[in-house]
Amino acid sequence: MFSKPTAVSYRTKKSRAARKWKSHTRLLFLIGTVLIALVLTVIWGIVWGEQAQEAAERRIALREEEKALAANTPEWLPAQPAPIKASYTGRLSSSDGAAATVQALTEGGAAAISLPLYLDGTPQYDSAVAQSLGRQLPGATDVTLSRVFAAVLAKEAYIAATFSCTWQEESNTAMRRTLRAYEAALVAEIAESGADEVLLLDTRLDGDSVSELALFLREIRENCPDAIIGVSVSTAAMMDDHRVEWARTLLTWADFLALDLSDHATHTVTDTAEDGTVTRRAANIDEVLRHLDATIDCYRMRLLLPTGIYELLPVIEEMGYENWQIIK
Repeated sequence: MFSKPTAVSYRTKKSRAARKWKSHTRLLFLIGTVLIALVLTVIWGIVWGEQAQEAAERRIALREEEKALAANTPEWLPAQPAPIKASYTGRLSSSDGAAATVQALTEGGAAAISLPLYLDGTPQYDSAVAQSLGRQLPGATDVTLSRVFAAVLAKEAYIAATFSCTWQEESNTAMRRTLRAYEAALVAEIAESGADEVLLLDTRLDGDSVSELALFLREIRENCPDAIIGVSVSTAAMMDDHRVEWARTLLTWADFLALDLSDHATHTVTDTAEDGTVTRRAANIDEVLRHLDATIDCYRMRLLLPTGIYELLPVIEEMGYENWQIIK
């Protein structure tokens, strides 16, 4: 005998159909999501590729523009001070000690002396400006600008004073403005005391800071219109796509720019592949110089070097760079 077929209720059939419909819906949703992701990936790749290509083309155009500027001095580029090869004294402990160091350096062939006169927010000399504002006690240091400069001039050497700025580190706007005015007055004090030039170190240059840095230079220029003032700039700033604009802004008030190569840890170069891919990597000083040769020539930049670089000086000079200064 045949068994009686099992009855399937209408509710059971409906439940099975619902599960089947949900399964198909999930599958269609998954397929749709994957397709959308693929389309978006392709679109993003195209857009990114175009942006990378545009960035690479901008960099090439900038280098060509700088080569043209190097070949034909632009009207906005101020007359540059003569190239120097400046040896570093180290921190000044006393006027007599500074004189002895200057004598040793000049006897070793130095024709220019790199003097650190403002470090860590403190004048390294007896400062009338600092004392008038209560920022230095009278007699706090034996170093006087007149005696140190006299020691350098006695050897017929060039006085290349350096000034490590700190005002950009202040986050409070009012305090930063006050500190900026104070440091501008100190720069003027050094220049008017007989320094052949004052080079500003530790300056931050980017899109957010360039206007205020130019204002700082203008304040210095108003205090001492005839002084020779230089500004140090980082390798990163000189690899930025806005470097021509920034350089022109600074050179409205400064006399020259100097490329800061003193920190080995920050040396990087930017490589651009044929497909537009951009990568940054660590590099040696000589490689950075080759990478930035057009930029350095364009702005007649001085090279700022650390004391441990003496063994590389022959290599640097073989590359055609004869304007350098040891700063730390």
